[in-house]
Amino acid sequence: MKRVQIMVCTLLLLVSVTALLPAVSNSTNSTLEVISYDDEGIERSLAGVECKSKVTVECVLANTGVPCTGNLKVKRSACKKKPKQPQKIEITWKYCNPNTALMQIDQSKTVAIYKKNAQEDNVATVGPKRCRVITRKPSINLCKSGATMSIKAVGNIPSRQNSYCYAYKFLRVRVEKLKGSACSVSTEVTCLINDKGENQGEACSGNIINKESCGDVEVKFVYTICVFNRDAQNLKMNSKQSRAQLNGADMALNTKTMGTKKACRRDVRNAVINSCSMKDTNASLRLRGVLNTGKKCRSTSYLKVRAAEPCAYDFIITELVSDGINSYIEIYSPTCRNEIVAQDFQIVRYKPGDKKPSQDTPINLKGLETNVDGFIIVCASRQGNIIQSGANCTDVNQITATLTGKDTIAIVSGAVDDEFSLVDVFGYIPNAEDKNAHHFRGGLAVRKENVTAQSAEFEIKNWEIYTIVDGDITPGSWFSIGNDGDARETAAPATDPPANQSNSPTDNPSKNPSNSVTNTPLAAPAANQSNSPTDNPSKNPSNSVT
Repeated sequence: MKRVQIMVCTLLLLVSVTALLPAVSNSTNSTLEVISYDDEGIERSLAGVECKSKVTVECVLANTGVPCTGNLKVKRSACKKKPKQPQKIEITWKYCNPNTALMQIDQSKTVAIYKKNAQEDNVATVGPKRCRVITRKPSINLCKSGATMSIKAVGNIPSRQNSYCYAYKFLRVRVEKLKGSACSVSTEVTCLINDKGENQGEACSGNIINKESCGDVEVKFVYTICVFNRDAQNLKMNSKQSRAQLNGADMALNTKTMGTKKACRRDVRNAVINSCSMKDTNASLRLRGVLNTGKKCRSTSYLKVRAAEPCAYDFIITELVSDGINSYIEIYSPTCRNEIVAQDFQIVRYKPGDKKPSQDTPINLKGLETNVDGFIIVCASRQGNIIQSGANCTDVNQITATLTGKDTIAIVSGAVDDEFSLVDVFGYIPNAEDKNAHHFRGGLAVRKENVTAQSAEFEIKNWEIYTIVDGDITPGSWFSIGNDGDARETAAPATDPPANQSNSPTDNPSKNPSNSVTNTPLAAPAANQSNSPTDNPSKNPSNSVT
């Protein structure tokens, strides 16, 4: 596999800065125009030498702890009535020097950015094992498109000759406009690692591993309720019918009336999961209530957590579909079925002309679960036809899974903002405009049945390109493997390939060949507790906006 090192050392930056943990940050409120930009051309391929570093950028709804991702939502009708619908958010940029020596910062290159507004810092050095933090609380207009934020840190360690430090992180948050006259309320249950260590704050799924050395893992279950309906002023919850549960036991839930301006709130319960337990931990959240408009609302969410078993995944890309909101990416593991991914893998895209993968919303596979046939299906939207057809999306990623048909798609081991290696790839790298034999805009690309080995080098002869006809999309099956016996009898090879396309599809090949946990809930929080998670599709839970 090819080794590619993208990020590495750090050091770093910023405006209002704090010392190490516990960090004290200086916050400024501001309201900014929404400007969308991509990370093309941003210097991020330099390798650090004799230096280790880490940078992060996070966005939450202000005063709630709920992630911005998946929770910046508003009804279209609210924007028609009032085109400015502000939502206060809190952005935290953080950079750390994990080295044992002082780090000197290149102030001309170290920068934190919100939208295109740079915030440079005059800090010259960061001490060993020290971190600096900057926070801002701007407002996003929910009637616009969203925002981007990033941090880049460059420097060196003076005591180490020729040392070089570099780190970069990019985050995009999008606004979703909700249609119809529905309540626009959602529930979600998430489980996060609560142990002190490098995995603290990460999802339980994929980070609790059943290996020889068993042990108890401290976790926290977060029950989140959101109201995205600004046509209403508040939601009155039915305290008798609304409930939060953990392994069948009722947890205390804040059922006070919720205002709509804050959008979300959450309740947190601590628990312990034994990494060698074969039992599932089940959590659920049920909401019943009524808006002040008289509209009755309901939402229910479930979460199942279990320890992951070590597995040799051997992931390959089997099908790519470019069809707007019906687009999806299908990958397959021949060796790990019904298994939770416990290693760091990502699905990434290379835009036309790019030599490096985009850092804009890669698909994280860790924590996802392969289905009974070994497939993971990542969809562009939960509103697409494959949802209505009964196929299950393992995850949803609007950015990476909305395929243009011109992108190069790859599975990597590691992360694109760190060191990674190519595992399997569809499309050329660099993704040159004149190499378009693999383009399938408005169509699909299917891996040939006999091509079962991973490959970091793309060969068009190993794939078939098709136009889409009725019944042609068959997620969750690949020739004789999967949920559908006669795959693509109606499939038609693309009739208008690019002029220099060199592949010749076969006639209608079929893509579907035959084919314990103990918990220790804490005492209930105060009734007015208002912290919370998100409604974006999570790894295991089921949640929905109604």
